[in-house]
Amino acid sequence: LEKCLERTSLACPGADLILPISALTGDGIATLTEALVQRVPESNPVLDQDMLTDRPERFFAAEIIREQIFTLYSKEIPYASEVQVEAFREQRLPKLLEIHAIILVSRESQKKILIGNKGSAIKQTGIAARKALEAFFQVPKVHLELRVKVTKADWRSDNNALKQFGYI
Repeated sequence: LEKCLERTSLACPGADLILPISALTGDGIATLTEALVQRVPESNPVLDQDMLTDRPERFFAAEIIREQIFTLYSKEIPYASEVQVEAFREQRLPKLLEIHAIILVSRESQKKILIGNKGSAIKQTGIAARKALEAFFQVPKVHLELRVKVTKADWRSDNNALKQFGYI
Protein backbone atom coordinates (compact mmCIF):
# COMPACT_ATOMS: atom_id res chain seq x y z
CA LEU A 1 0.00 0.00 0.00
CA GLU A 2 2.82 2.38 0.86
CA LYS A 3 4.49 1.82 -2.52
CA CYS A 4 1.18 2.45 -4.27
CA LEU A 5 0.66 5.70 -2.35
CA GLU A 6 4.21 6.76 -3.18
CA ARG A 7 3.69 6.06 -6.92
CA THR A 8 0.41 7.97 -6.83
CA SER A 9 2.11 10.93 -5.13
CA LEU A 10 4.78 10.99 -7.83
CA ALA A 11 2.20 10.70 -10.62
CA CYS A 12 0.03 13.48 -9.13
CA PRO A 13 2.47 16.08 -7.77
CA GLY A 14 -0.22 18.76 -7.40
CA ALA A 15 -2.57 16.59 -5.34
CA ASP A 16 -3.57 18.17 -2.05
CA LEU A 17 -4.27 14.82 -0.40
CA ILE A 18 -4.14 11.15 -1.38
CA LEU A 19 -6.33 8.79 0.61
CA PRO A 20 -6.49 5.02 0.26
CA ILE A 21 -10.05 3.69 0.48
CA SER A 22 -11.67 0.31 0.00
CA ALA A 23 -15.16 -0.11 -1.43
CA LEU A 24 -14.97 -3.76 -0.42
CA THR A 25 -14.26 -3.26 3.29
CA GLY A 26 -15.22 0.40 3.74
CA ASP A 27 -11.77 1.28 5.07
CA GLY A 28 -10.94 4.96 4.66
CA ILE A 29 -14.50 6.10 3.93
CA ALA A 30 -14.82 8.11 7.16
CA THR A 31 -11.49 9.82 6.46
CA LEU A 32 -12.60 10.59 2.89
CA THR A 33 -15.91 12.03 4.12
CA GLU A 34 -14.12 14.22 6.64
CA ALA A 35 -11.64 15.45 4.01
CA LEU A 36 -14.48 16.30 1.60
CA VAL A 37 -16.43 18.22 4.25
CA GLN A 38 -13.31 20.27 5.02
CA ARG A 39 -12.46 21.00 1.37
CA VAL A 40 -15.74 21.34 -0.53
CA PRO A 41 -17.40 24.71 -0.04
CA GLU A 42 -21.07 24.97 0.86
CA SER A 43 -23.34 26.34 -1.83
CA ASN A 44 -26.99 26.74 -2.71
CA PRO A 45 -28.83 23.63 -3.94
CA VAL A 46 -28.61 22.99 -7.67
CA LEU A 47 -32.06 21.36 -7.86
CA ASP A 48 -35.37 22.36 -6.31
CA GLN A 49 -36.09 20.65 -2.99
CA ASP A 50 -38.83 18.45 -4.48
CA MET A 51 -36.65 17.46 -7.45
CA LEU A 52 -34.44 14.47 -6.74
CA THR A 53 -32.47 14.40 -9.99
CA ASP A 54 -32.08 15.97 -13.40
CA ARG A 55 -32.17 12.55 -15.09
CA PRO A 56 -35.31 11.27 -16.83
CA GLU A 57 -37.11 8.09 -15.74
CA ARG A 58 -35.90 6.32 -18.90
CA PHE A 59 -32.33 6.71 -17.68
CA PHE A 60 -33.10 4.92 -14.42
CA ALA A 61 -35.03 2.17 -16.20
CA ALA A 62 -32.04 1.53 -18.48
CA GLU A 63 -29.60 1.54 -15.55
CA ILE A 64 -31.75 -0.89 -13.54
CA ILE A 65 -31.91 -3.29 -16.48
CA ARG A 66 -28.16 -2.93 -16.98
CA GLU A 67 -27.60 -3.57 -13.28
CA GLN A 68 -29.34 -6.92 -13.66
CA ILE A 69 -27.07 -7.77 -16.59
CA PHE A 70 -24.07 -7.07 -14.34
CA THR A 71 -25.60 -9.23 -11.60
CA LEU A 72 -26.58 -12.21 -13.76
CA TYR A 73 -23.74 -12.40 -16.30
CA SER A 74 -20.00 -12.52 -15.90
CA LYS A 75 -16.88 -11.57 -17.77
CA GLU A 76 -17.32 -9.45 -20.90
CA ILE A 77 -21.11 -9.38 -21.32
CA PRO A 78 -21.93 -6.56 -18.87
CA TYR A 79 -19.10 -4.40 -20.17
CA ALA A 80 -20.02 -4.97 -23.81
CA SER A 81 -23.70 -4.15 -23.38
CA GLU A 82 -25.78 -0.99 -23.35
CA VAL A 83 -29.50 -0.58 -22.74
CA GLN A 84 -31.75 1.78 -24.70
CA VAL A 85 -35.30 2.36 -23.54
CA GLU A 86 -37.51 2.69 -26.62
CA ALA A 87 -40.84 3.17 -24.85
CA PHE A 88 -41.75 4.25 -21.33
CA ARG A 89 -45.47 4.59 -20.70
CA GLU A 90 -47.47 4.92 -17.50
CA GLN A 91 -50.99 3.59 -17.37
CA ARG A 92 -53.23 4.98 -14.60
CA LEU A 93 -55.93 2.29 -14.18
CA PRO A 94 -54.83 -0.33 -13.46
CA LYS A 95 -51.55 1.25 -12.39
CA LEU A 96 -49.00 -0.20 -14.77
CA LEU A 97 -45.66 0.83 -16.20
CA GLU A 98 -44.84 -0.39 -19.70
CA ILE A 99 -41.19 -0.39 -20.73
CA HIS A 100 -39.69 -1.58 -24.03
CA ALA A 101 -35.91 -1.80 -24.05
CA ILE A 102 -33.18 -3.00 -26.35
CA ILE A 103 -29.96 -4.48 -25.02
CA LEU A 104 -27.18 -3.64 -27.47
CA VAL A 105 -24.13 -5.86 -27.74
CA SER A 106 -21.09 -5.90 -30.03
CA ARG A 107 -21.12 -9.49 -31.27
CA GLU A 108 -23.56 -12.24 -32.21
CA SER A 109 -21.97 -14.56 -29.65
CA GLN A 110 -22.81 -12.06 -26.88
CA LYS A 111 -26.40 -11.93 -28.09
CA LYS A 112 -26.64 -15.73 -27.84
CA ILE A 113 -25.28 -15.65 -24.29
CA LEU A 114 -27.73 -12.93 -23.24
CA ILE A 115 -30.71 -14.78 -24.70
CA GLY A 116 -29.66 -18.21 -23.48
CA ASN A 117 -31.08 -21.63 -24.33
CA LYS A 118 -34.66 -21.13 -25.54
CA GLY A 119 -34.70 -17.63 -24.02
CA SER A 120 -34.02 -18.80 -20.46
CA ALA A 121 -31.28 -16.24 -19.72
CA ILE A 122 -33.17 -13.20 -21.03
CA LYS A 123 -36.22 -14.39 -19.12
CA GLN A 124 -34.23 -14.37 -15.85
CA THR A 125 -32.88 -10.91 -16.68
CA GLY A 126 -36.42 -9.70 -17.34
CA ILE A 127 -37.80 -11.16 -14.10
CA ALA A 128 -35.03 -9.63 -11.99
CA ALA A 129 -35.25 -6.26 -13.77
CA ARG A 130 -39.05 -6.19 -13.51
CA LYS A 131 -38.90 -6.70 -9.72
CA ALA A 132 -36.26 -3.99 -9.35
CA LEU A 133 -38.24 -1.59 -11.58
CA GLU A 134 -41.45 -2.17 -9.59
CA ALA A 135 -39.61 -1.37 -6.36
CA PHE A 136 -37.82 1.68 -7.78
CA PHE A 137 -40.86 3.26 -9.45
CA GLN A 138 -43.21 2.09 -6.66
CA VAL A 139 -45.76 0.55 -9.00
CA PRO A 140 -47.56 -2.77 -8.52
CA LYS A 141 -46.80 -4.03 -12.02
CA VAL A 142 -44.24 -3.43 -14.75
CA HIS A 143 -44.66 -4.85 -18.23
CA LEU A 144 -41.10 -5.18 -19.50
CA GLU A 145 -40.23 -6.15 -23.05
CA LEU A 146 -36.55 -6.86 -23.69
CA ARG A 147 -34.88 -7.41 -27.04
CA VAL A 148 -31.22 -8.04 -27.77
CA LYS A 149 -29.61 -6.47 -30.82
CA VAL A 150 -26.10 -6.63 -32.25
CA THR A 151 -24.78 -3.18 -33.18
CA LYS A 152 -23.07 -2.70 -36.53
CA ALA A 153 -19.97 -1.25 -34.93
CA ASP A 154 -18.50 -1.44 -31.46
CA TRP A 155 -20.41 1.35 -29.68
CA ARG A 156 -17.68 1.61 -27.03
CA SER A 157 -15.26 3.16 -29.54
CA ASP A 158 -17.85 5.29 -31.39
CA ASN A 159 -17.99 8.86 -30.04
CA ASN A 160 -21.46 9.47 -31.49
CA ALA A 161 -22.82 6.35 -29.78
CA LEU A 162 -21.11 7.29 -26.52
CA LYS A 163 -22.73 10.74 -26.69
CA GLN A 164 -26.11 9.18 -27.46
CA PHE A 165 -25.82 6.89 -24.42
CA GLY A 166 -24.78 9.80 -22.20
CA TYR A 167 -21.19 8.78 -21.51
CA ILE A 168 -19.65 11.93 -23.04
